[in-house]
Amino acid sequence: MMEKCNLALEDAEYKPVTSKNTILENIRGILANAALSADVPEFCKSVSVYGEGGVKEKDFSLVPSKYIEFVNRDETVDYETKMKELQAELSEILRAEAETRADVLNVFKSLGYEIKL
Repeated sequence: MMEKCNLALEDAEYKPVTSKNTILENIRGILANAALSADVPEFCKSVSVYGEGGVKEKDFSLVPSKYIEFVNRDETVDYETKMKELQAELSEILRAEAETRADVLNVFKSLGYEIKL
């Protein structure tokens, strides 16, 4: 059984998954799909040094927020509806947690290791 697992791992291309790999893959994907001079909303904007809206007009500041427009998506959220959805979801999670807790306590009790809270 162990040999089959080892063979499968050797046959497959191994690629560790980490946050760093994911970020680098995302950056490579963005660069592959967009020319470096293309604007990507909320990600990058191509500006000239001396042209209209360029770096010189912004006192040579390279702070991204001076060039990239941020879209505030919170303005379109219906908080009353969202909170009711979250309330229902949390209620279900807490109900399931209570059931699981009772089951775990019963299992330990049946094994002779009662847990007293």
